[in-house]
Amino acid sequence: MSDNYQAVYDAVRSCFSYCNADQIIRDAVNIDASWAIEQVRNEYLNVTYELQRPSAIFKPELSLLSGRWIANLGDCEGIGESPEEAMRAFDVAWSTKV
Repeated sequence: MSDNYQAVYDAVRSCFSYCNADQIIRDAVNIDASWAIEQVRNEYLNVTYELQRPSAIFKPELSLLSGRWIANLGDCEGIGESPEEAMRAFDVAWSTKV
């Protein structure tokens, strides 16, 4: 270590000798997390909603035919331009009364 380490240490320590370190740490840690908590809550609700969809519960077979995606389970079928559209169409078809 260099010879002036002690001098630098003493200078830095003297700068902090007049502050309340406990209060500074408490102030830094005490942030308003209500926004983050609300975001987590909303994401949880979104995930639970998605997991209740018929396509998530019954897991239809997903295939690509002539550039269109098909979600199929027995007599219920959903067709779309993307896998998501096909699954959403499957959900609608599942809920449609025959």
